[in-house]
Amino acid sequence: MELAKTDYYAITRGTGAGILTLTWKEQSCEMKDPDYKEGLSRFASLAGEYRSAHLLKDMSHLSFQPSELTLEWREQTIVRQYNAAGVKKLAFVWGEDAEVPPDYDYADPAEHFVTKNFATKEQARDWLLGY
Repeated sequence: MELAKTDYYAITRGTGAGILTLTWKEQSCEMKDPDYKEGLSRFASLAGEYRSAHLLKDMSHLSFQPSELTLEWREQTIVRQYNAAGVKKLAFVWGEDAEVPPDYDYADPAEHFVTKNFATKEQARDWLLGY
């Protein structure tokens, strides 16, 4: 079910398991920091509204690099919203042809959820659902 859509992203919620997904679009190359922040804020707000324990971010078409200030804002604002929403797992999908960043060997004490990186949505969904 589509919950939000702009030129830069779409947010959907699957039936059954209810994975909340943020998919960045190719047009993201035209984004500015406020656009990126709006997308993350909307996603976090919907995570809270639906009490989504499992989040998926499809980064395979994201061609925007946020500023350091925006990354700090994400850590201070969005992470808190994910924690308050009861998020347990966050999966990033980078695309089959992309170099998938390594998973961190440490847990960020500010994040009350586990984050992992994947090449495909299928791999991410399997992990999110515990397969």
